Amino acid sequence: SLSRIFGIEKNRENKKSEKDIFLINKVEIHNMGFTMKNHRAIKTPYHGGINWNDLDIKNLNINIIDLGFKAGIMSGTVDKLSFREKSGWVCNSISGKARVGNGKTIIQDFRITDKWSDLKFPEFIMSYNNSKEFSDFVNKVKIDTEISSSELDFRTLHYFAPQLEKNRIKSRISGVASGYVSDFMVKDLQLAVKEGGFSGKVDGRITNITEIEDAKIDVNLSKFLITSQGLGDFITALMHEGELDLSRYAKGIMFYFNGRARGSLNSLKTNINISSMLGRANASLKID
Repeated sequence: SLSRIFGIEKNRENKKSEKDIFLINKVEIHNMGFTMKNHRAIKTPYHGGINWNDLDIKNLNINIIDLGFKAGIMSGTVDKLSFREKSGWVCNSISGKARVGNGKTIIQDFRITDKWSDLKFPEFIMSYNNSKEFSDFVNKVKIDTEISSSELDFRTLHYFAPQLEKNRIKSRISGVASGYVSDFMVKDLQLAVKEGGFSGKVDGRITNITEIEDAKIDVNLSKFLITSQGLGDFITALMHEGELDLSRYAKGIMFYFNGRARGSLNSLKTNINISSMLGRANASLKID
């Protein structure tokens, strides 16, 4: 603990000193290794990707500016953090200004990049009762965040949700998310496929996303703009193999739709209203 490392006597009245316990202008760590194993009887189910029961990080490089500890708060600016995990995921860079203490981790101007994705969070907050809750991160640590214009490729996501491994979606996203990894809400989540022809806004709840085949969604879809080619490209990206070419249907026509989607990816019910220069239609679909 910090008390042992820096020879700080415990304050029996739990009063937090307003003095700087330490302030380090610059910290650099090069080529460090890190492992974390779960020795508990209850383990996180593993289906591929990152194994949270046996985390193994290599080539860890960290540059931190103004690392300090004061009044029970650790703070600093991570200029760059990069590493390789044994699953094969390579994090090119993590950066942001962080404050940790009093049951919260607050990161401003948080940014994560890898080979495929570039995610930007103006503010990212994790709330918890104590550090032990990180051992059950997906259920115990609450996340509140804003996502600014970011690029998300499913080749990044599959390390965290291996069931998505063969999906080929490349998207631009922005919006707000709040809740636990296992149960969270999204608001004003703007989604656009990078190839074009499929975009819109999503609001609602998503549960059990770490077990993607059993994940449940209940979301409202609004202001969606699609073309037949864009819809075909989106469905193709979801498919494990093959290609769905819808470009020859209603070529050049833009469709607008609003609706609601509920259920799992294996049993999804949708109610949508569609309009275009060709007319209007209501549809109820079930995707099994």
